[in-house]
Parts: sequence; structure tokens; C-alpha cells
Amino acid sequence: MKKMKTVVAIVLLAGILFETRGMDSLAAEMPQTAVMYIESEDDTIKYCTSPDEAFRNCYQPGGRIYFKKSCDLELGGTLSYNRPRSNIEIIVEEGAVLTIGKKGVYLDGAYLTINGTLDLNASEGELMGKTNYIKMGKKGQYIKKKYDFEKKEAACFTAKDIYYGQPLSDADILPDNVHWKNSVEGTWSFTQPEHIPEAGKRQYDVIFTPRHDLTYDPFFCPSGGLAAVRQTVPRLAEYQTPSLYVGQELRWAEPAYVFTSPVTGEVIKGRLVFEEEDRVFYQAKEQSVTAVFTPENSNYAVTKQAVKVKVISVTPEMKMNPAPRKNGEVGQSLQDIPILDGVCVNPHTGERVEGSWEWKDKTAKIKKGKTAYPVLFLPKESGYQRLEMTLYVTGEEKKAETVKKADSGEELPIIITQMVSRLSDIQKPKAAAPSKTKIKKIKRTGRKAKISCRKVKKAGYEVQYATNKKWKKAKKKYCTNPVVVIKKLRNKKKYYFRARTWDKKRTVHSKWSDVKKG
Repeated sequence: MKKMKTVVAIVLLAGILFETRGMDSLAAEMPQTAVMYIESEDDTIKYCTSPDEAFRNCYQPGGRIYFKKSCDLELGGTLSYNRPRSNIEIIVEEGAVLTIGKKGVYLDGAYLTINGTLDLNASEGELMGKTNYIKMGKKGQYIKKKYDFEKKEAACFTAKDIYYGQPLSDADILPDNVHWKNSVEGTWSFTQPEHIPEAGKRQYDVIFTPRHDLTYDPFFCPSGGLAAVRQTVPRLAEYQTPSLYVGQELRWAEPAYVFTSPVTGEVIKGRLVFEEEDRVFYQAKEQSVTAVFTPENSNYAVTKQAVKVKVISVTPEMKMNPAPRKNGEVGQSLQDIPILDGVCVNPHTGERVEGSWEWKDKTAKIKKGKTAYPVLFLPKESGYQRLEMTLYVTGEEKKAETVKKADSGEELPIIITQMVSRLSDIQKPKAAAPSKTKIKKIKRTGRKAKISCRKVKKAGYEVQYATNKKWKKAKKKYCTNPVVVIKKLRNKKKYYFRARTWDKKRTVHSKWSDVKKG
């Protein structure tokens, strides 16, 4: 009996020892690994000794890879396992720390769940590419790498100059304005790239966007970018050539025009004026002039533009008819009959048109009696048209007289070169010039001047004025009143004035008065 109990005890002890040894052997066979994975086609949990093995097995079917303990993720080798597919989920378990090896990892759409720690700052490599999804657990930590740089300018980065109308995105930040302490790939840009800034220099918010944003955070720099916005030069898009008459100042031309922005194409409001407003043309043709466009918006620059104006010829208006100075004899040529000049003016400006009067046919012979002969007014300036009218000349026959010879009493014929039947046909002597006048007072009001002259009996008045002492391009104004009003002067421009008197028929005039400035 005692022997039986002893045998049973030995058997039980052996069983216990065998079971213990079996457990120890099974425990020894259990993998002590930091990585396990589950393939999508198989729900079996599999353990491996390296991340490379897990990625290799999940690369085609997909699946989930668990990092249960701290591990350095160094992929590579014969296959491109450093580019996980989008059907792979990488899970960092709680308590585990995952670092990236030198070769780095391209996620390229893989899922990432962090319950432990993903420490990129302690990593030698970078986490690159893009991920579809990042999930952070309650105790999860995502530590990105830090980077540092210096600005070339203490205040801000300098961007490339742009023109008004361009967005800030066109103002690239110049790379030589950034000095990296540890170089990081990425781009600098303005935080509001579509903003259209006003002309001038201003600072705007900028941001640095790393190329690998899974490894680095963006860096925001308030008012860190200096952008210089230049005024845009308007472009002449449409222009209708204006017209003005010979003798008129350029200011009277009124062009139709459209200026646009060469950047945006929008119409620019503003005013176009001619650079030489007081310029006068005496040739009837298209003339090239310079115009200045001043935009209403200060973001656009004042610009000069070469344009055309059309100058139209003018037919002078007769103010006082010419007249022959004397009559002639039958058979005499018209060129022997001088013409008393008339007065012609520009109908658009009232200014006198200088020129000469001539018989149309100087060689024509004078006929007997009162006959009309054509006469021409030839303007001095080519932009004025010729005038043709008729003047009457009375032709008289020559009459002979006889006188007795003193010694013989023989009658000799005497040829009378000119016979007249009326007192009015006798050539009258030239009228006497009126007394000289003087300018007593000049009153300027804007573009108008009131000239007060000393009164002279039975006389008209002529005032001449110019902007220079040499009387270049001088103008004249006639008046029967000693107070002469002149309009359309250049504002804030000093003028020189002088005056003289004429007889009522404007045949003779006095000397000029002293010059006065006003």
C-alpha cells in the first residue's frame, strides 16, 4: 500500500515537472518582437522580427502593421517598401516610440494611427509623401522636427517687385533673403496670395510650407514679407484723332480716348491734355503732338503719349474790302494800279490774317469806263484759303491839248496822262496818323485781361500781346473802345502788352506805346 502511494506520487510529480517543462518550452518558442501584422486576406496575427518583413508581407494584399515596442523604422532593400500603399495602416501602440531611419519613409496615402509616440525630431530620416488619414490616440504624441533660419533683413523678407493689378502670388520671395541654419526643403509664400495690393512698399504676412509636411510644421511670419508694388503705366487702347482749325490753339482739340491697364485690361479713368496747349498750327495737315494722361487712381502712373491732331484749312472772312488807289487810262496794265489792302480775319479766332492783295491778271489792259476786274487775297500762311473778289476800275481816254509856239504861232499837241471828270477820282493824299496812345492800366482775372488805353479822338485801338519780349507768336486784338478785353490767356502766365492807334479806315497807325507786363 505504501509502495502504491509512492508510485502515484512519483507519477504526479513527473507529470507536473513535464507540464512545467512544456510551458517553459512554449514560452521560449513565443516571439519576443516589437512588430506584428495582420494581412487583409488573413485575420491571423503574425509576428516578425523586423518592420521590413511586415511591410514585405503586407505590400501586395494590404493590412495592418503594429509597432508594439520602440523601434527604428528603416525600410529599403531589394523592394521599395519605403513606399507603403494606401491599403496599409501603420499603428504605433501605446508606450512604443517609432523613429525613422536615414532612408526615410514615403507614406504615399497609407493610414497612420498614433497611440504611442512618433518622434521625428529624434529621427535621422524624414516622413515623406502624403497620408490619407492620421489618427491620434489619447496618449499619442506626434513630435515633428524643428528647423531654424535667419532673415537677410532684420525686419522681413524682400519679394520680387510687381505692378499694380498683379496678385501677391506674383511677388516671389527671393531665395537669397533666407539663410538656413539647417536646410529644409519648402516654399515661402504670402498667406493671401490672391490679394491685389495698392502701389507702394508694404509688409504682408508670409508662411513657409515645408515640402515634407509630415516631418515639419509650417512656419507663420506676421508682416514678414516686404512687397514693392509699382505704379502701372496705362496703355492707350483707343484714340480718335480730333480736329481743329488753322490759327486755333491746341487746347481746342477734344480727342476721344480710352486707356486700359496692361495687367488687368480694365478701363482707367483720367484726363488727357496736350503738353503744349497754347501751340498754334498754320499748316493744314495731320500733326504729331505729345499728350499727357493723368489717371484718377494714384495706382496708375502719369504717362506721356505721342498722338495726332488734324488741322483743317480756313477760308478767311472779309472785314474790310480792298480798293484801287486810283483809276487808269484805257490801255494801261492793271499792274500800274496799286491796291489799298483790305482786312481779313480768321472766323474761328477773330485774329487778323496776314497776306497780300494782287490782281488776278496783272497784264490785263484797262478798258474804257467802269469795269470789274478779279483780285486775289494771298494769305501768308499756307493753312488759309485764297480769296477772290472783283474791284472796279474806271478807264479814261487820253486827251491831247495844243499850245502855240512862241515864235511861229504853231499849235503843238500836249498829251494829258490822266483826265478826271470827278473830284472823287483824283488820288487823295495819305491820311495823317492819329496820336500815340499809352496803356494806363492792366487788370488780369484768370485767363482774361482788361487793357485800359489813353483815349485818342477819332481813332481805333490795337493791342498786341505775347509771352516774350521778342514778340514771337504775338497776337493782336482790334477795338474801337479804349478799353480792350482779351480772353483765352494762359492761366498764371505773364504777358507783355503794347498798344497803338489807327484811323477809322485802318490805313495809317501811330507808333507803339511803351510795353507793360501783366
